[in-house]
Amino acid sequence: QDTFAVQSDIAEKVASALNVFLDDTMRERMKRAGTRNVEAFISFQKGMGLYERAHQEPNQISLLKRANIEFENAIAMSPELVEAYHYHSDLSSHIVISHAAGELDGNITATDLERAPGELTNDYQQTIRYAKNANQLRNAEFGLALLTGQWQGLSALTDLSLTTEGCETALWAHLVGGPFGKAQLALEGFARMLQCDPLRVRSMVHMTGAILWMGEAGNAVSSAEEYLQKSNHPWLVRALALGLALEGQSEEAMQVAKDRFRVETESLFLMAMIAAIAGDQEQASNLASDYFAVNGPNDHHGLLFAALRGERNEANRLAAIIDARPFGHIVLL
Repeated sequence: QDTFAVQSDIAEKVASALNVFLDDTMRERMKRAGTRNVEAFISFQKGMGLYERAHQEPNQISLLKRANIEFENAIAMSPELVEAYHYHSDLSSHIVISHAAGELDGNITATDLERAPGELTNDYQQTIRYAKNANQLRNAEFGLALLTGQWQGLSALTDLSLTTEGCETALWAHLVGGPFGKAQLALEGFARMLQCDPLRVRSMVHMTGAILWMGEAGNAVSSAEEYLQKSNHPWLVRALALGLALEGQSEEAMQVAKDRFRVETESLFLMAMIAAIAGDQEQASNLASDYFAVNGPNDHHGLLFAALRGERNEANRLAAIIDARPFGHIVLL
């Protein structure tokens, strides 16, 4: 008579066996995700756990591939589970962006590159198809337009995506806040997301980034320090160091870059940026060389280093190379 009550009862037993506490907040999240299939939701949550790890650890592509197995399991059981399509698209997005950036990633195969554009488009089309509210629809329309280069009317779509009420922002909304002069709107959108889930790290990261884009380096430092007490996300560490550098505290920024990263490439990348911001061209150039020696080629990061050092011709040369590649427009954002 009450299928959902039975499913909830099963969920409690499954959750107990997995040492997962399915409280009222988690039940609400399940309804918000768009499914009453408990097994599908558990697969979705496993996928989200891997998704979150992928954005904090160096082996991003391999973790996203594992996340997508869980999202695909969830979709097989619950084809209308909108958020599973939304987050499933992230792997394909990162594959095409990595290629456009001129980055060599051994986890990306030729087959991955061939399939990614079609899979990306399909995921967004399915999200649009199954969208249950304005928030989900706007996010999907925005993401599809942004990633596939259909930019006519994108500014208005950005406004709609960032102002429509809901607990999720579009996956790539943080890319347009600064360049489109909408950092304040982005900040407000991610603040709503954090209000729904106070432990959502993506909200913390992109709120801090929006504050940096607004030119409020001191406030960005305070924001990063606050959220680093909850998560040691590398982008929060990066925001802290860059905020300090932009405030003229280069030594403190360098110390953060040296002490707060477990991965050498992250540390070198950040130190090269800090040296350039401080105007030490020689150190910036040497650190960039050290970074590429360890990391391998990456035209995107080469462009960043050149621009920060004020080497406009080199920055434009690399920008043209990136722009000529499929999906290069995303890298340039």
